[in-house]
Amino acid sequence: MKMNHVFPFLCLAVVMALTSCFSPNQSNNHNGNTGQIDTPSATINTSKPDADRMQNDLVGRSLSEGIENGYYSSSWRWKIEQDEISNFRILSVDKDNSTDYEVTATMRLTAMSGRAFDTKVKILYVSRGNRGWQLEYAQSLGMNIVKTGRYNSCITSEYSDWHGCTFIHNSCDIPIEVGGKRYSSSLPRECIRYSEEVQPHSDVKVYNLLSIDYCEVP
Repeated sequence: MKMNHVFPFLCLAVVMALTSCFSPNQSNNHNGNTGQIDTPSATINTSKPDADRMQNDLVGRSLSEGIENGYYSSSWRWKIEQDEISNFRILSVDKDNSTDYEVTATMRLTAMSGRAFDTKVKILYVSRGNRGWQLEYAQSLGMNIVKTGRYNSCITSEYSDWHGCTFIHNSCDIPIEVGGKRYSSSLPRECIRYSEEVQPHSDVKVYNLLSIDYCEVP
């Protein structure tokens, strides 16, 4: 008979506990915002890229010489490696809207060997919505080799009437890249630029040579 009196009170206690757990006035979050549940959210960087961001994004990109009638072939490329960029400066903002951000910039690219180019480049970023601003492309507007003059004494040239060409000699014990101008071999004769790597203590033949413009490490 005692159990019959206790059981209704136990049921009533359980019902009141359940009602309290599911009360709409009960807060389920840690911020005290009634009826709201915290959910983690990703932070998207929607700000336009600055000079530091651009330098980081350019690592791994490849640039052509970007000059008509340059010293190198059309297939020549410089792949930008870590820590090669210095003197980076944005010259102008050419496009700035909600989807495109385009700038023209200059920088110096220096390889571990010491070979360096002063470079002008066009950089385009495109807004990818939730992914933020992403680098679309980098276009070379001209790469000019930095002429140090450090290796000029390694290179001598001598024209040979017998062979009808100029012999360029490297008297040093490291490879030297020689760049210059020469006439084209076909008519009409045009002045074209060229570059040639001369191995240590070796010669190369150049026909119709006009000038040697630089001697630098490859």
